[in-house]
Amino acid sequence: MKKQLSKKTFWQSVWSVVVLGILFILAVGSLESKTTTSKRDLGGKVVETTIDFNDNDDKKKIYTGVEDDWGVRNGPFKIRTQTKFEWEEEEVLYVNGKRTGKSKTTDLYGRIKYTCYKRGVAYDCPKAEHIFAEDATAFQVLSGKYPWFTNQLIVFGYDNEYVEAYMDTLETILDELGDDPLEFENYYGDAVDSLTYTPYDSLIQLNYILSEMQGEQEVKSDEFRMAIIDRNRSNDKTTYNIIKATYPGYLESIKEVGVGDPDFEGFCHVTDSLMDENDALHGSLDPEDTFFVDSVDDRLFKAMGYILNYEDTTSTALKSLKIRAFLNNRNDFRSIYREASTFLIQSAIDSTLQNAAFGALYFMILKYSEGDMIYRSVKEAWLNNRAVVSLPFLLTEFSGNNSATSASLLGEVIEDGGGAVSSRGMAWAEFYNPTISDNSETSGTGLGSFVISPDNLVEGNIYYARAFAVNSAGTAYGNCVTFTAGESVGIDDNEIFVQEFSAFPNPAANFTTFSFNIESPEEMALTFVNLKGQVVYHHDLGRLLPGENRVELDLSSFPNGIYSCQLNNDGMTKSTCKILIAH
Repeated sequence: MKKQLSKKTFWQSVWSVVVLGILFILAVGSLESKTTTSKRDLGGKVVETTIDFNDNDDKKKIYTGVEDDWGVRNGPFKIRTQTKFEWEEEEVLYVNGKRTGKSKTTDLYGRIKYTCYKRGVAYDCPKAEHIFAEDATAFQVLSGKYPWFTNQLIVFGYDNEYVEAYMDTLETILDELGDDPLEFENYYGDAVDSLTYTPYDSLIQLNYILSEMQGEQEVKSDEFRMAIIDRNRSNDKTTYNIIKATYPGYLESIKEVGVGDPDFEGFCHVTDSLMDENDALHGSLDPEDTFFVDSVDDRLFKAMGYILNYEDTTSTALKSLKIRAFLNNRNDFRSIYREASTFLIQSAIDSTLQNAAFGALYFMILKYSEGDMIYRSVKEAWLNNRAVVSLPFLLTEFSGNNSATSASLLGEVIEDGGGAVSSRGMAWAEFYNPTISDNSETSGTGLGSFVISPDNLVEGNIYYARAFAVNSAGTAYGNCVTFTAGESVGIDDNEIFVQEFSAFPNPAANFTTFSFNIESPEEMALTFVNLKGQVVYHHDLGRLLPGENRVELDLSSFPNGIYSCQLNNDGMTKSTCKILIAH
């Protein structure tokens, strides 16, 4: 029988994690990192991001692809990982910042390997092996679920045998430290610390850096940050008003950590004001600029750093903590934040403005901490081997609009967390991250896929949806998808009369030709729907004759990305195909 993992008292967790957050903000703004990042605009909203490790082996990672309005990777990407002596390049589709679909990786010898992903996690694919047994080792979890990470380590000089030996050693030390799930964070910290200054030290340091890089991507889905970006794209809205309207669940979370609504509203207004001052100093922000999101991020962290530093205190412990944050590099986070946890609990911080900033940082760092793949794999194996039930893992996908007032949403429960899934379904609302307390509908139990078709939607309104699953550990939610209720763009399986609807070339750069057969003369139209479910292009083709039809389309003005191309007749979609645009 599996045990259920309960939570620690909130403030025990919040202080340790918030301190890590404070150090992260101070470090990002104050320290010269071991890595440097440069970006280059390649046109067509394609950005090349190069991360240089500044070491003797000339380690680099180069990402080339499109980021969405919040700076999240969305669309086809090429990821080149290289050193002086080795390189490999992965071609993969990103959806909402996660690897999705089938990726192709080529190394310097021309060897090719394929991996299939669902929301960043590798799953069943004919040419990939995956081990998810309850007695799997930490390395088996890592190599099975995150093969892209082990591939990076290989390029950087750490083969699988070496990484496996390191993770096996971690597990051995953890077994000696104890079995209390509530103490895992402390156990893990002690285990890593004990291997510092051993032959594994260089791997530990590289993992810190790779975790930071991945963590910076994870934190892009933080709702406060997204609201800040939304505000800088609007003309008359405040961050607080945007959060209240679009991200109300975030307000509830802030209240749960002890930050009152008036205090948080004041914090938002001060943050807006400070960012506007930065705006006056550094020039206006251009939403059409390829690096707009980076500029907003820079101002946001400067504003929050100012709020965290502005205080009237005689606490020598807190002052000492700040000095150490400036003097130590980011790879020394773990030892600093342990001591800082004690410092801050003993230090009275009365500023309600800072408490609100701490609350916002807390949720950012929860996202940021998800970037450590080794930690995640060790924890999963450790909990599984002790029969501790964790939350299920599941996915959400928008399949299409069935009509102007109905949509089709797909949910898939991938893992049950070690406990039976007693309920599963879909939640939706006109705001981000809806819960079962909002509009929701259940559909069966256990693992597997299910479809929910909410109706009574309002045509033209933007909706958000995410799948949910319940086991003894609680309720888990999948990724949040966005769609616009509109004219019928779904597929009516009972009336499909279009055959062999396809596009060539695909992927396409500037032009592509759609080919399809129809059985009788019909008025036809072609519609493009993006990954958010929004109709971005509609073209009436007129009355077409039966037989084979070909339509050439100029794609040069389309942003890079993946689209659902839908062939419509009389308001109903008769057939679809997907096209990848990469200029």
